[in-house]
Amino acid sequence: MEEKIPSAHEAYLDKKLKTRKISFAVVMGFVLALAVVILTLGCVKVDIRPQFVTDPSYVTIFKDGSSRILNTSDEKYQQFDKLYKDMFDVTYLSAIFSGQLGDYTIVETQSPFFTSATETENYFSSEISQNLGKNFVKLHFSETKNLYRANGNVYTSKYAPNEEFTYQDVYFALNEENVVKDFTFFFPMKGNIGGTPKSSTITKITLRANTSKLYKEFI
Repeated sequence: MEEKIPSAHEAYLDKKLKTRKISFAVVMGFVLALAVVILTLGCVKVDIRPQFVTDPSYVTIFKDGSSRILNTSDEKYQQFDKLYKDMFDVTYLSAIFSGQLGDYTIVETQSPFFTSATETENYFSSEISQNLGKNFVKLHFSETKNLYRANGNVYTSKYAPNEEFTYQDVYFALNEENVVKDFTFFFPMKGNIGGTPKSSTITKITLRANTSKLYKEFI
């Protein structure tokens, strides 16, 4: 039987079909690789908390005018620590879409944190009282600490860049709503000229977090 020689048109169609198969395989391979990347980013967790806000020396929880101190040796502190850190433990995908992957903005003001030289919670300024409300947390550090920008550089005051600019406490509000929303760290920042400290002013960093589990457990 004589073998049929394909026509030029048939050869063209056959070549086109093979090209389509190869293109389809390449596209499917790309789609599969992309799906794996997205799935991985949707599962792997990252801590969006500013890394300079390290573990405190102790924690004070304020509830409707009363307060409770948790030392790091307390069993309840361990529970607090886990729930607190879980607030910032999000997937890479969430961090990317929320713009929080290794990024945050420091907002420095000249507004007073306290209304008295006796810088305690009884003398909060109206701005701080309004933002923290009646249920909030204070993280206390045994030594003064610097603020750091997201790029790792020490933050210096934009109003007095040659002064030492430090904090020893960090405050944040507790909210019972079970939803991820704006969450702000409030720092009472002190300038220091020649060993003479100035009064604390408000500096803040806003992230996205859900404080409802902390609220439910401790308020």
